[in-house]
This record gives sequence, structure tokens and C-alpha cells, in this order.
Amino acid sequence: MPKAEPQDVKDLSAELDALNDAKIGIYLDIAASMIKESAWEGAFKNAHRLLAAHLLTLSERQGASGPVTSVSVGQVSVSYGATPGEQDELNSTSYGQMYLALRRATIVAPIVI
Repeated sequence: MPKAEPQDVKDLSAELDALNDAKIGIYLDIAASMIKESAWEGAFKNAHRLLAAHLLTLSERQGASGPVTSVSVGQVSVSYGATPGEQDELNSTSYGQMYLALRRATIVAPIVI
């Protein structure tokens, strides 16, 4: 299964479409190093682009993470709630939430008896 390309990430939203391919490529490389292709069966490309989109979104927030807790229009202001832990960190963006849903649907964890 081929890895995602910058256009695959841009196709997710207009917000990501505005980013340049070089920056997206960096985050695709980071995302690829964080997940194992064989664990995803046929869903690797989608997992790859969703994780990259999640990481890019956090980058665009300049490191701020967590769900949006406040938005202002005049003088533009956005606030993010703090969320500890991997699961919570992935829940901090819609792309991370989709990645988690895909992971739950695709990766079967072994049952320990």
C-alpha cells in the first residue's frame, strides 16, 4: 500500500490545502515513522494522512493542543484546553479523532487470558 502524498492531506480540508507541499512532506515523514504499515491492513494510507493532518494542525496552532474552548472574532483569539496522554492528545483535533476511529475499526488488539 503506498504512503500518502501531500495532495492526499490537502484533500482533507481547505485549511490544509493552503499549506505548502514541503511542510506537508515533513509531517508525512514523521507520521510514517510513528505507525507500522502492516498493522493497518488496507487502511494505512488513510491512517497516514490523518495522522499527518493531526500533527500539521497542532503545528499550525504553534504547539497549542486540546479541544477549542474559546473563539473570538474581533481581534481574533482562539483558546485550547489542555489534555494529557496520547489518546487525549489525538482527540485534540478532528483528524486525530478520525485516526482513532480508524484505528479502533482496523487494528485488532490481542486478547490476553
